Amino acid sequence: WTAITAEVECLLDESAEISPSSLACCKSNEDTVMVFTSMQATFVVAVDPLKIAHKWSGENIELVCAADQVRLARISNTTMEFFKEEQTCEVAPAARQMEWLTSSTVVVLYEGGLRMFDADKKELFEIVDVPGLDACCRNENLLYFLGAKELLRFRLQTPQQRVEALIDAG
Repeated sequence: WTAITAEVECLLDESAEISPSSLACCKSNEDTVMVFTSMQATFVVAVDPLKIAHKWSGENIELVCAADQVRLARISNTTMEFFKEEQTCEVAPAARQMEWLTSSTVVVLYEGGLRMFDADKKELFEIVDVPGLDACCRNENLLYFLGAKELLRFRLQTPQQRVEALIDAG
């Protein structure tokens, strides 16, 4: 029988105003981080060694985390910011949700549709008008959108992949 001991260390207290739904955990080959967001700031907490690695100030924060690498982004007002990256990207106001489609593509959901951003180039590359979308969920390289009357699936394809799909379809 092995005894288990618990070591408790308070890194953030109630003054940070963290809500339980604001936690994201990301793991890559090099790092594991936890990300907490509040109305005042975003905290990036490194797991090994346990420490607050970064604090972003700002309000109205949306948070996303890439699945295949530690790459974080958030929207504060009309600016998309990327963790450990200097450049930012301007976005329209009233973003409802954001998700990573690939390690370099962020999809931002608005009331009237969605916009896709190249996270490497920090620029908008596609606007899709689909009114009535309420939420999105990512699975692999697919995004699922829930609307008032439908569930939509969205896949990003390179031009070559699109040509191959059209050839396969006849």
